[in-house]
Amino acid sequence: MTMERREFLGASSGACAILALHHAAGPAIAAPRVALRPRLLDLRLNTASSIEEMAEFYAGLMEFPIEARTRDTLVVRAGATRLSFEHVEWDEGRTPPWYHVAFNVPQNQIVSVRDWQLERTPFDNNPEAPRHPDHPDIVHFAHWDAHAVFFRDPAGNMLEHIARHTLDYSRPGRFTSRDIACCSEIALVLNDEDVRPGADSIGEAAGVGRYVSSSSRFVALGDENGLVLIMRRGVSMRGRADVYPTEIETRTDAPFEHEVAGFPFRISGR
Repeated sequence: MTMERREFLGASSGACAILALHHAAGPAIAAPRVALRPRLLDLRLNTASSIEEMAEFYAGLMEFPIEARTRDTLVVRAGATRLSFEHVEWDEGRTPPWYHVAFNVPQNQIVSVRDWQLERTPFDNNPEAPRHPDHPDIVHFAHWDAHAVFFRDPAGNMLEHIARHTLDYSRPGRFTSRDIACCSEIALVLNDEDVRPGADSIGEAAGVGRYVSSSSRFVALGDENGLVLIMRRGVSMRGRADVYPTEIETRTDAPFEHEVAGFPFRISGR
């Protein structure tokens, strides 16, 4: 039986855990396309991998422009989003920092996206997820009206190219990484048994509401242009998921700064 997007905690692998987030009970989205207006402007993440290794992946394989690089930091450009990594030393007894980040790609290019990414990395897809009828390595998220492929970087981050058919963004020709519009998902993990109150508090500070449906285990805040995914602690991926420092800067109508009490999460808007 196909796992629902919110039923992720019982997943036995990282791919299952993240892929399960992209399913939900209920009818598929039926709405006019949303205009492209990237919401996530800056993501600042930690990594236990070397900056050299991360640069080889993001600037080399993925062909993302480098905006800044030092011995301990790497900043690359993913469309409208600055994606930053800071190298940190990590105890061997703990799972190194990992995150889930999605990239919005043109809604008409998912097959070309698939071909381009397979030239660079293998995919890390849940074998039980619904698939594109002609390309079984493309995952179909009917409830979000989207298709996607999943893969990893050297740090173990679960990355996703997602073509959202409710987003008014198409491109001609063959896909390249220059066609990425922005980062469109970043996941935060909370300890709460029911993450909805904590998610709503973050959403209120950021001026965004829940996207589609939600549950005690998972809430998506925002829209097709940018989603902050709030999950309950315990996702299985290279060991149990932990809480890792995350800074998010978003596009907003009114500037704000918000720190999540008890967690190393900082969210701001401009």
